[in-house]
Amino acid sequence: AYATFNITVELSSDAPPVAVSVVATPDPVSVGQQLTLTAHLTDATGVSNVALAVSAGGNPLVLCSSHATLATGTATDGTWSLTCPVPTGTAAGVYRVDVVALDSLGNLLNTYTGPTSPTVETFTVA
Repeated sequence: AYATFNITVELSSDAPPVAVSVVATPDPVSVGQQLTLTAHLTDATGVSNVALAVSAGGNPLVLCSSHATLATGTATDGTWSLTCPVPTGTAAGVYRVDVVALDSLGNLLNTYTGPTSPTVETFTVA
């Protein structure tokens, strides 16, 4: 007689998601135009939540206030995207885009206040 058994794999990791790239288009952008922010993220356990935060001179800016959605790929290797208008009254200048992302185990990537990523995007409001 033969016995049968199942092998299960439990994913565990304390590593946060990795930002492969971050892009803002168009650049430069004008007040009233649509700005699209995209971030290519990878994570062995799967990215579950992504916000793309915009700041100027170290101060957060309320721009693109919703969370990004998975546009292409998978939760373990995908591109997350967010499109929003540049509101009236936005000052001309250079703005920074940071990634705040959680994986399915709750590990946090926060390029603004936490562990840094070599991939930080800037764009200009003209």
